[in-house]
Amino acid sequence: MEIELCDRHGNRREADKRDKVGCKTKKKSEDQARAVRNSDGTFTVKWPASYNGDYEAAVTVNGTAAPGGPWAAKCTQPPLSSQHKASIQQSYPAVAKTLERLLLAATPAERDRICSAFQGAQQESDSSSSDSD
Repeated sequence: MEIELCDRHGNRREADKRDKVGCKTKKKSEDQARAVRNSDGTFTVKWPASYNGDYEAAVTVNGTAAPGGPWAAKCTQPPLSSQHKASIQQSYPAVAKTLERLLLAATPAERDRICSAFQGAQQESDSSSSDSD
């Protein structure tokens, strides 16, 4: 979601480092999303990876509600990579579909770390079961 600050006449405002832009999102509960200042004077609102679905976004500028809001926002995460799916299927085939659904709430970097941990745990399990043979 990109936000551009305008004056009361609709003209683009000069970037002012004192401006504080916030965004409250609402689904089943109210959460805070982070607004990041861009070099061109606009702001980008970033949602955590766990946000999936339809939200209402109420933007504030210096504590005052932005005109025209709240806005509808649809949040989706990228699909799981074939590597992540294969890792899950290989390590935990009995619960692979459940793990895939859980990983959809993670960022791609978090997915990499989780799948690496899955593979490490599976290798430990395999080596301990072969030790007991």
